[in-house]
Amino acid sequence: VNVFFDREVTKEISLTPKITSDSGNVAAEGFVFYEEEVSVEKTISVTGPKTEIDKIQEAFLEINLAEPLTMSKAVEGAIVFETGTVDEVKYLSVNGEKAENVKLTATIPIYKLQNLPVTVSFTHAPKAYLDTPLKFDSIPETVYAAVLQEGTEEISELVIGEIDFSMITPVKHVFSFDSSDIKNVKILDNTKKIDVT
Repeated sequence: VNVFFDREVTKEISLTPKITSDSGNVAAEGFVFYEEEVSVEKTISVTGPKTEIDKIQEAFLEINLAEPLTMSKAVEGAIVFETGTVDEVKYLSVNGEKAENVKLTATIPIYKLQNLPVTVSFTHAPKAYLDTPLKFDSIPETVYAAVLQEGTEEISELVIGEIDFSMITPVKHVFSFDSSDIKNVKILDNTKKIDVT
């Protein structure tokens, strides 16, 4: 009879999301998905026999979608350990629970592809301009963008920022906005700066 003694160890292991879909596409037509933006726990605490822990090369949170998404969604997935061989790891716990029972949630961001006219909002506008907003020109007038889908509200124009009415003078009447500063939107047509006059 051969008896083998092992010791229990705990190791922090990086967790990588692996998102798949029955259709082959995570995002529906007209939408886009950026895998690097999936929100999930960065590491997991794995406890078990050292010989089993040492087999682990990578850990994935595997999520399979029944259909492509048109909205950002939080989805549960199972942890799968990659050993680089046909051997499966056993006797492990993750974050204090049996590994096979652990379900973790990942938030999958979905963006809608849209051509949008550019607009700005004005603050501290005089009463005379409340009913008749100040006219302005922007360069470019429209942008091709990916807009994060988090709720049911559709947007028909892209608000790129605010202009304080008190800052507008005969000398200063051109305002520039960096496209990378616009929240929850990715400009896809190489527009780096938008000028409003």
